[in-house]
Amino acid sequence: MTERARPRGSVRAADAAIAIVLGAAALFLYRATLQGYLYDDGPKMASFVSMELGLWYHVLLVPVGVWVKHAMGVEEGVAPLMWVSSVSGALTVGATFAFLRLVGVARRTALVVAASLMLSPALWFHSTTVEVHGLHAGVMALGALWIAVLPWSRGSVGFALSVVLASLPVGLAVLAHRSGLAAGAGWLALAHLVAVRRGVRRPWWTWIALVGPLFLAVGLFANEYGAWIVGGEAVPGAGAGSSAIGVWRVFLLGGNPLVEFVLDWVVAWPVLALGAMLLALRRDSLRRSGYVVLAAGALPLAIFSASVGLLSLGGYGLAATPFVALAAAYGLEPVLESLGARRLALALAAVALVHVSIARAQMLDGRRVELARIGAERVREARELLPDGGFFLSADSTGQLVSGWIPRVQELAIGRLLPAERNADNPFPDRLPVLDALVAANGGRVAWDPNWRETLDPASTIDEVNLLPLEAYLEANHAVERRRVGAREYWLLSPKGSE
Repeated sequence: MTERARPRGSVRAADAAIAIVLGAAALFLYRATLQGYLYDDGPKMASFVSMELGLWYHVLLVPVGVWVKHAMGVEEGVAPLMWVSSVSGALTVGATFAFLRLVGVARRTALVVAASLMLSPALWFHSTTVEVHGLHAGVMALGALWIAVLPWSRGSVGFALSVVLASLPVGLAVLAHRSGLAAGAGWLALAHLVAVRRGVRRPWWTWIALVGPLFLAVGLFANEYGAWIVGGEAVPGAGAGSSAIGVWRVFLLGGNPLVEFVLDWVVAWPVLALGAMLLALRRDSLRRSGYVVLAAGALPLAIFSASVGLLSLGGYGLAATPFVALAAAYGLEPVLESLGARRLALALAAVALVHVSIARAQMLDGRRVELARIGAERVREARELLPDGGFFLSADSTGQLVSGWIPRVQELAIGRLLPAERNADNPFPDRLPVLDALVAANGGRVAWDPNWRETLDPASTIDEVNLLPLEAYLEANHAVERRRVGAREYWLLSPKGSE
């Protein structure tokens, strides 16, 4: 009897143990390689957690981060969200292995796919920084595992119950990241595949006319609910950027959707992408099943991410983790099962070398490392400059908001307090009422960071017409105390005449 034909119960204990070991190894790896740089929206998310400002656009992250923050007994938002990312990445690896085994993938293949996922540049990067994509990947992987463990009874009542329970991860995935709505057809294809493997045969119209609409309704409800509680728009990326036609907008702006697709969907996890391509060599029913799941779960997400035109270092692709992993497993299985122990070991070493090289190159990118260094220094200096809290005004381009580490110090981008871009016909205004009121109400607790020259060019137009006149305005209208903290000088602002 082949391993595939054995009853599920005979392999459950061993597979559970392997899944736990894989998850633990992933957690150790990710915690040992945490990045100093907070990627993309990460600094804002950390500020939301540290200052408990309410919900983020992607609803699930901040409540989870706040809960972890209280459990840790800390004030900052960075460390809790780092734990959220790392644990989510570890759960993604372990749950993916367990899911693949439950849907009949051979143990060797499931192990290789899970290990490749663990070392993939996409998951490794997003499990070692503050961003939402690691959590989203974890929700997707756990959702696939949840669907795979459901009973899927042949009886009408048991089948209906399984369908209702299978719809839960559809909504949770949307709350984890709004792009999860694009994965709805993938959940349907996955549920159908699992049910068929359990011997449940239902007419095609049952899936299309009943199960599909239920999944869609749950996803739309989660999307609308998320929009309602955060007070934002219901459609993710509403406008041209959320449709396929947005791809051409990327071309017009000088981007290349093909390059972005390769970076976010091939370079992000090379071995899994190769496995999905090898699926074309199969000549059995698994080829069709793999393609259906891959097309339903990954294609809409790929179109969405390409149309938005934002590189995410594989972040958007992670929303398709179970669908890509299953297709890759089906593609790799004939190759891996035919290899002897020595050749398999060499293949695994090559896999690890490729993945680790790309992942470490991304995480040790020179510019990110330098921005992380500057950001960490600014945090230390802000603590000393404003020991009792206050407002930290900046035009800093590192993106590493001090508020993510120090909740009592709110960093404000100066652009929020300035008028629109000025020019010769529209000179810098005589008054800045919002800024003036802030200084008047918090004298001595408002700091201006004039060190924007480290990362911005003073000769550039927007700096010349906004930041240089701004500093002249501050000196003319407020009391300025220049204070050197660490390697930098900062300005503490007070109302005129309060020196």
